[in-house]
Amino acid sequence: MPRSKTRNRQLKTVPRPARPATPQPVPMPHQPAPIFAAQAKFHHGPLPPADELANYDRTLSGAADRIIRMAEQQAQHRQHIERDSLAGDQIARQEQLAIERGRIVGTIWSERIGQLFGFAIAAGCLGGAFWGMTHDRGVATIGLFLGIPILSVVKAFLSRPQAGGAEEKKSAQRSERRP
Repeated sequence: MPRSKTRNRQLKTVPRPARPATPQPVPMPHQPAPIFAAQAKFHHGPLPPADELANYDRTLSGAADRIIRMAEQQAQHRQHIERDSLAGDQIARQEQLAIERGRIVGTIWSERIGQLFGFAIAAGCLGGAFWGMTHDRGVATIGLFLGIPILSVVKAFLSRPQAGGAEEKKSAQRSERRP
């Protein structure tokens, strides 16, 4: 019989060190701990505080004057940029208002021209009906000339949006769905 390749291995047990039953207190020194004090200074602005400015001037003669001049130039530059930005905003608003005025005037003129052409067509049709009556052209011709203005007026009244119409109901339904 062939020999088995498995070998018996013995596990070695390592003894564990014994633990104390209760934790031992850490000895505390009887001297009070030192107390530290800290001070922090914060500054925000274009110029450092006066004492630091004086230190800069003591380190380099004229440094305080240069720092103040730099802060003044920066303030002038920022004010110039803000002024240009406001002027640009005003120009853009004026252009937008001019465009909107043009749209409104165009809409008004379009409606006026439509009304004038509608009046001209209605007057022509009424004139045609009157001509048909005076020259015995028949009921069909007179009815045709009278029917065109009457039907256009009826269509104008039916297609005009009414208060509480379908469009307002749809917009009210959409606004109710929104949280």
